Amino acid sequence: VYGLTVQLLLEGRDDRFMADYGAFCREVGLPISLAALGLKTPSAEDCNTIAELTLAAPHLKNFTRPVSKEQFLDAMRRAEALDAQRR
Repeated sequence: VYGLTVQLLLEGRDDRFMADYGAFCREVGLPISLAALGLKTPSAEDCNTIAELTLAAPHLKNFTRPVSKEQFLDAMRRAEALDAQRR
């Protein structure tokens, strides 16, 4: 579900959609952040590694537009912030 969260953010889903999505995931216990997956304080190196490996994956070519590393990292930061809103 974390990957879907990042994808939805990369797609530019609006704040209301993401708030509803986040609330649903929390209600059913699905992780939408790295913190929820157990990486409580992801370092810049952790995030860079995740971004680089994901951007190199063949399935990313199915995305509707090219995705830069910075865009991906921004979506990861926003996923962490979305999850932090629940606390």
